[in-house]
Amino acid sequence: MKLNEDIEFIEKAIFLPKYKTIIIADLHIGYEEAVSNMFNIPLKEFDKIFEEIKLITKKLKPERIIINGDIKHEFGKINKEEWNRVLELLEFLKEEVKEIVIIEGNHDKVLKKIIRKVKEIKFENKYIIGNILIAHGDKIVSIDKTQENRGFSRPRKQKFSREIKTIIIGHEHPAVSIGNGIDKEKFKCFLVGNFKGKELIVMPSFFSINEGTDLTREKTISPFLKNISNFDVYVVEDKIYHLGKIKNL
Repeated sequence: MKLNEDIEFIEKAIFLPKYKTIIIADLHIGYEEAVSNMFNIPLKEFDKIFEEIKLITKKLKPERIIINGDIKHEFGKINKEEWNRVLELLEFLKEEVKEIVIIEGNHDKVLKKIIRKVKEIKFENKYIIGNILIAHGDKIVSIDKTQENRGFSRPRKQKFSREIKTIIIGHEHPAVSIGNGIDKEKFKCFLVGNFKGKELIVMPSFFSINEGTDLTREKTISPFLKNISNFDVYVVEDKIYHLGKIKNL
């Protein structure tokens, strides 16, 4: 689905046709192993993620892929599944695209230990392409093109380049419930709204074990999302459906 001339929603990914770039977010590779002592979850999530990425890259033939944070799940350590599977994914992508960019998410603090094994991967706290800023969304980042890459936790310290028109974040794992009473069903979604005069797009998680945070009943966690009542909802299903404003759901 085309949001505008520069941005398309394709399943759980964003495609920037002008830049031949795919953006995905929140893969949380290693989740099954991390929770295996609490829940009996088959180790099939990575295979599903991997297959979806293969299909998208085959269909769109991008030159660049941006992974917008939380490629892995564990905080502060790397479990065996994360180590093996992240390497497998990155080695595959190196054969498919000219450039791989990973935006650091809050689950990625020790990710450098893995990506050192794969050469020529950009690991950033934000990435600017044209007039679009991509950031994970767990903290506010400077969006002045003249500033060095440096994250800020306090919005009052932001600088906003006039050149930036759109901000794309992940982190929130947005979803909405649709239906009545016990028949309600939760769906992943994109959100499109405004932040400090910029268009703000919130991506769904690529991770599929659960749909995410039900924004019709739960509080948001990203500092970019203080009031989302006027945000537009685009549900991810067999295709992308525009459901209107979140306040009307």
